[in-house]
Amino acid sequence: MNTNDLSIQKLRSKTSIRMTFEAKAERIKKQLGSLDAVIKSLGINQRQMAQLLLVDPSTMNRWIKNQEQVPPHIWRSIEWYMTLEQKTPGLSAEHFIGKSKDDINQVISSNYKAIQSQLAEEIDQVKKQGRDGLGDLEERLKNAQEEVSRLKIDLKKSQNQFKINLNLTLLLTGFIILFFVFKLI
Repeated sequence: MNTNDLSIQKLRSKTSIRMTFEAKAERIKKQLGSLDAVIKSLGINQRQMAQLLLVDPSTMNRWIKNQEQVPPHIWRSIEWYMTLEQKTPGLSAEHFIGKSKDDINQVISSNYKAIQSQLAEEIDQVKKQGRDGLGDLEERLKNAQEEVSRLKIDLKKSQNQFKINLNLTLLLTGFIILFFVFKLI
């Protein structure tokens, strides 16, 4: 942060909640001491502390050089961790961040196998549903084709009936005209 950023930040108004939160963070800082002191008291290194707080190691390094840049929520997280550590004997940072590479590989391997078998089951279900759905679609297509065939037959029958009716109407009209013509003669 440059000096302009700091002056703008100091001029910005703060809510009562923010001021309370920052005051609690200052109290925690005074109780725990510097970030270096906290790291030493936990018996871990900077990288492990960064892992514990879920921040980049370069950020942790920057915070150690300039304690004022440490956000209030980080101090709160450290306080919670240290309280948890006191209440739970035997709890260590390794519980949260450290496992050996073999342990991690074993967890990854078992998770991979579980996910792989779950995906295989899901693929089988999709294939089965696909076949079932395909069978349903084939049945619906067959029914639709039969309906089209019936409609074509009905259309031909209707066309033939229309032709017959038209011919009969023309024939009857012709007879009526002939009847009147002969009647007039």
